[in-house]
Amino acid sequence: MVMPLILTAHIFSMAVTTASLYRFFKVGTFTRLIDHRPWSVMPAITQECASREIEPARSSVLHLLGIPTGANQPSKVTEMFDRAFDLFHRTAAPRGISEDITREEFTVIYAGDGKNDPETPLETIYPQADNLALFTVTLGSEVSESITRLFEENDFAFATIFDAVASEGADRLADMVMRGHLEMTDGINSEAAGTATVRYSPGYCGWYVSGQRALFARLQPERIGVELLESCLMTPSKSISGVIVTGPTEIHRFVPDFMFCADCVTKSCRERIAELDTTGF
Repeated sequence: MVMPLILTAHIFSMAVTTASLYRFFKVGTFTRLIDHRPWSVMPAITQECASREIEPARSSVLHLLGIPTGANQPSKVTEMFDRAFDLFHRTAAPRGISEDITREEFTVIYAGDGKNDPETPLETIYPQADNLALFTVTLGSEVSESITRLFEENDFAFATIFDAVASEGADRLADMVMRGHLEMTDGINSEAAGTATVRYSPGYCGWYVSGQRALFARLQPERIGVELLESCLMTPSKSISGVIVTGPTEIHRFVPDFMFCADCVTKSCRERIAELDTTGF
C-alpha cells in the first residue's frame, strides 16, 4: 500500500489543470508531490513509497555481507535475516526528492569547494548528458537509530545484518526515485535505444564529499528530513544523494584506472558499466 499523501502549504499555490493533476497522481507506485521553485527547469518532485516497494533481495544482502549465494546457513542466521527484514518494514519511512538542473548549474555544484580529484569520470560525462537531476533519498531516522541501538547493545551479528538490509534498501530506493523522476519529467525518453541513466554521488569516483554542501544548498533535502553534518555526511545515515545523469550509453563507460580507483573498496562501477547494455540503468 502506498503511504498517505502529505500535503505542504506551498502545494496550494500551484496553478495546475485537472488533466495534469490526474497524470500526477496516477504515475507509478509512488505518492508524489511537486514543489515549485522559481529557478527550476522542472519543479522539485517529492516521492514516498511503502517499504515493501524497496525490499532488497536476500541474495543482494548476502553479497554485500560477503556470503556466497547458495551457501548453507545455520537456522540461527536464517532467523536473524527474517527478523532484520521484519524490523526494516517496521522502521523504514522511504522518501526522496529530486529536481532537474541545467549543465551550467551543475558545473557550479560539481566544482564545490575545489577539492575534487584532478581527473574524474563525471567531469567528462555530465557535459554530454541529455538531462541532469539532483536527488536525495532516505529511509528515515528510525532505521538509523535502530542500527545504532543494536550496536550499542552489542548485538553485533544482528546489527550487521540489519545494517546490510537497510543499505540495500536505500540503494533500491535511490533507483526507484531515479525512475520515478524520469517518468514525471516531460521530454526525457530514458528507455530509448542507446540511452542510459546512471546516478553518481559525492564521495565516490573523485567527486569530493564536500560537494554535498552545494548540492544541499540547491536541492534542500531538509524538506524530506535529511540534514548535512559538519563532516558532510548525512543524517539519517541511511540516505543517498547525488546527480541522475541521462544520456547516450557510451558516455557512462570509462576505464576504472583513475588515481582514486586503487582506494575503492566496492568496485561497483565495473558491474554498473557491464549492465548498461541490458538494463539502461
